[in-house]
Amino acid sequence: MLARKGAAIIASEACRSIMATTGTKEFSIKIAEDNELREKFKLDVLSLPEITTDERLYLNLGEHTLEIIFVGHAHTPGDMVVYLAEEEILFAGDVLFNGCHPVTRNTDTANWLKILADLGQKPIRLTVPGHGEPDSGKRNLENLPELL
Repeated sequence: MLARKGAAIIASEACRSIMATTGTKEFSIKIAEDNELREKFKLDVLSLPEITTDERLYLNLGEHTLEIIFVGHAHTPGDMVVYLAEEEILFAGDVLFNGCHPVTRNTDTANWLKILADLGQKPIRLTVPGHGEPDSGKRNLENLPELL
């Protein structure tokens, strides 16, 4: 949807690879089954990421610098987070859950625990998880290992 409006889609190479193989098929099936979804978002084709990285990528957007970090396989093989160092905000996507138990069928739990510990070394004022409410400080990072 946003790609049609000129937005760049950024992902890890692993994520793009999954999207290009199984994701395209799953998307086609879902869109074929769900008229409401197709009409609401005017979706008919899955847009693949145009920019990929398996390391770090920095986007300088005026007063804000986004550090996009491929963290490795935690919840899924293509996990990435976005960190705003000056603001001390971590957008963790599905690397972080708050108030709910993560789905663990495709996880690398040992690596996930390492990733959470590594992210916990950063100065963080606010965490924004992929599921659940944002929270101040690092409580989300500290609580999730108990569920894993």
